[in-house]
Order: sequence, then structure tokens, then C-alpha cells
Amino acid sequence: MFKNKKLLILIGVAIVFFGASFGISMIFIGSAKPNSAKAQQPTSRDSIGWDMVREDIKKNRPMDQELDVLIKELRYKTSVLEQKEKALEQRAKRMDMTEDMLKKQAQELDLLRSRLATPLNELKEERRRLLQALIRITKIEADNLKKIAAKYQSMDTSSGAEIILAMWNNNQRDDAVKILHLMEDRRAGKILAEIPDRKLAALLFSEMKRIDQEN
Repeated sequence: MFKNKKLLILIGVAIVFFGASFGISMIFIGSAKPNSAKAQQPTSRDSIGWDMVREDIKKNRPMDQELDVLIKELRYKTSVLEQKEKALEQRAKRMDMTEDMLKKQAQELDLLRSRLATPLNELKEERRRLLQALIRITKIEADNLKKIAAKYQSMDTSSGAEIILAMWNNNQRDDAVKILHLMEDRRAGKILAEIPDRKLAALLFSEMKRIDQEN
């Protein structure tokens, strides 16, 4: 910037200097010979002024080249920034699309949860009822009942059937089912066969399936 100002000042001084010289020449032109070659040549001061201007212009040519380089570099950096800006815009668009897709999936999941809420609650309730319906045998209880079941197995099937029926009729239904469960399958089947009431025998057999024995 300083060199440009210096160049402009030198050009201005040269122009002023040349104008002054030209005015003086016009005043004294009458006394000079019209065909004189010396009168037509510029004065030494004019030559010095223009030589300075030319020399300064030559010195400033490298600066013009530097300016061209700076302009090209600025254009390149501008192009790079524009490309980065476009890439960021595309990335932002992809992120917006991904966000919209995730929101849509979340809405679909919420809708699915609301639709499955009732069936799941029904399944939970059914499971609860089934667990309540199970006839549980703890490990300690199983040890005691196995001894009783062994005694009933040593009896004849008719006597065993009478004891099981008595327990059933005296509100000891779970104990009757547990004893049958802990007997050998073949022996339990023979006792059930001795029960006259076939519906009751089938009910006892069905209740045996509800046993949940603790290991």
C-alpha cells in the first residue's frame, strides 16, 4: 500500500513538473528558433522525472505479481470454503433425515406398545392365575410326604384308594394329590383305577399335573 502511494505521488510530481516546464517553454518559444532540434527535445528535468517514474514502475512489477498470487490464493481458499460449506449442508440434511426417520420409528414403537399393552396385561394376569392354581411342594414337605406315599404304596390298592378318597372328602385335596404325585406312576395308576367315581379319578389325575415340586 505504501509503495502504491509513493508511485502515485511520483507520477503526480512528474506531471506537475512536466506542466511547469511546458509552460515556461511556451513563454520563451518566441525567442527560440522554430526549426531548432534543441527546442523540441524535453529538458533534463523532464527526463529525470519520467525516468524516476519508469524506474518506480519497474520496481513495483514484482509487487503486482505478488498481488496476483494473493488473489489466486484467495480464490482457492474461497473455493475450498465453499466446498466445505456444501459438505456441511449435505451432512446437515442427512442428519435431519436421520432425525426424522428416528422420530417416525419412535412413534411407530409407541403405537405398537399401546397396541400390545392390553394383550400383555392379559398374559400377565393369566400367568398369575396359573401360578396361583399350581399345587406347590416344598423340599421339606416333599421329604415328609414321600414317607407317607411309601406307606400307602405298601398297602393293597383298594386300601390306598379308600385313604385317598377320605382325604379328598375331608378338605385335604392338595395333600391327596401330592401323595399320588410322589408315588410311583404305576402304583398311583392302580390306586386311581380302584376309585369307583371315574370323574373323581379323572379329576385327581388332572390335579396331579398342577404339581410344582421344588428341587
